Amino acid sequence: AVHGVAKTGHTVTITLTGTGFYGQPRITSTALGTKAVVFRDTGKALQLHVTATSKSAKGMHTFTIRLANGKTCKANYRQV
Repeated sequence: AVHGVAKTGHTVTITLTGTGFYGQPRITSTALGTKAVVFRDTGKALQLHVTATSKSAKGMHTFTIRLANGKTCKANYRQV
């Protein structure tokens, strides 16, 4: 589950909750110009610094989480 929203032109903290997170997963977004960096990984929650540039479109987007073992999962989020 995604807790928080991305804000165009800002860096915000968003938390992803789930299970099996480990090894500082890499996060990508379907929103052009949006970058997400993991700064805390508890195994059940990832805290991200999400920066959405002015080129990033508002609306619904998807994070792809790539784990250290190569597995991936997706989570939808909203950008305002």
